[in-house]
Amino acid sequence: MVDSRRMPGERRRIASMRALLHDECLSELELRGDERILEVGCDVGQLSRSLAAAVPTGSVVATEECPYRFEIARVESSGREESDRLEVRRAESGLPLTHEEWGSFDVVVARHALQDAHDPEEFLIECVRALRPGGRIVVVDDDYAGLQLAPAVDGFEDLWAGFVDGMCELGRDPFVGRRVPAMLNAAGARPLRSQAVFCGGIAGDARFEATTGILFDALMRGAGWLVTQGKCDEQTATRVLDGFDAWRRRIDAAVWWSVCLVEGRRRVGAFFSMTP
Repeated sequence: MVDSRRMPGERRRIASMRALLHDECLSELELRGDERILEVGCDVGQLSRSLAAAVPTGSVVATEECPYRFEIARVESSGREESDRLEVRRAESGLPLTHEEWGSFDVVVARHALQDAHDPEEFLIECVRALRPGGRIVVVDDDYAGLQLAPAVDGFEDLWAGFVDGMCELGRDPFVGRRVPAMLNAAGARPLRSQAVFCGGIAGDARFEATTGILFDALMRGAGWLVTQGKCDEQTATRVLDGFDAWRRRIDAAVWWSVCLVEGRRRVGAFFSMTP
């Protein structure tokens, strides 16, 4: 399949998508300013730096497993006004916390980290273990079932299903967001609330451009997986991609898509060994 229409500036679009969501996520945390925060899976540290700026008398520990993203987060966090309140650590095997730090954080934030976790349930147990009794955990992650386009794009649902199936083949859960309340409860945190954070939009606004750029890339991967598996021919896949590309240029195009935000609180009576 010809890949020449892969949209340029993919990293820039993903960064803009994170920026659009990141303001709402930061607002939902309702920070006082003195919290001790742990961000798990900080990517390149965009939210980490905002968290540090939001807690002038607190502190932030941000962890990232990917060496490349960790290095960007580390470099970008240096030399800033909030740098003395932010420490970026590489997570090579579990959370890189000292014995004294387990059970000490006021807030744990995990944003789009569950899909990359080898064991999401164990991942959340570890996150809750890092909280002090009564501390809060906020998890933001995807559920791809709620995506809607208008007007409809012929063949889109088949390619999107291919992308979702490909994720499942790789051992990632495309519907993990809906399972977070149950997983938090099992991990020792009482679920407090759930909320949909909207990331859709209508043609012409920045949110629409960012979201449809990411969707186009996902469709490309879904099409490639379907063609490789013999579930779709290349001509059909190309036709659907052309249709989506034309759709996103319509002045009446709109996309509805939300991510799941769930907040929980570590139960005061929950007991963990402080050494995982």
